[in-house]
Amino acid sequence: MKLQTGSCKYQCDAGFWSDGDNVCQPCHIACSTCTTQRNTTCGSCTSGYYLEWLGFACKYDCDDGKYGDTATNMCLLCHYSCLTCRGAGPDQCKVCAKGFLRRKSLCVSKCEEGEFIVDGACFSCDKKCLTCYGPKDD
Repeated sequence: MKLQTGSCKYQCDAGFWSDGDNVCQPCHIACSTCTTQRNTTCGSCTSGYYLEWLGFACKYDCDDGKYGDTATNMCLLCHYSCLTCRGAGPDQCKVCAKGFLRRKSLCVSKCEEGEFIVDGACFSCDKKCLTCYGPKDD
């Protein structure tokens, strides 16, 4: 039996963990479920925190290559074309991964015909040109 807030229970409620004396202790504020009071031993996270990818720590921000999913409170992988992102899809990139170029909200492997590259981004050629090396029509 475990002691929690003056009552004996078979197991501690969510948000608590059982110490060596069978007393239920509160989890770290970032953890919904835990095995100790530290934020690195969480099973799930409270709102505003995200369980790290393949780990047990609840974090306020996810590492590069991952984003905080508010439905699951977990850090999930960005699309492979994104170095950093806001969500799951290829249109959710903040910064493109190495080898990818920005085209509006997407990260692409190459620009399309009728586009040119400036600072890692694709821009449309002047409408008078089929191909170009810059924005002017000359």
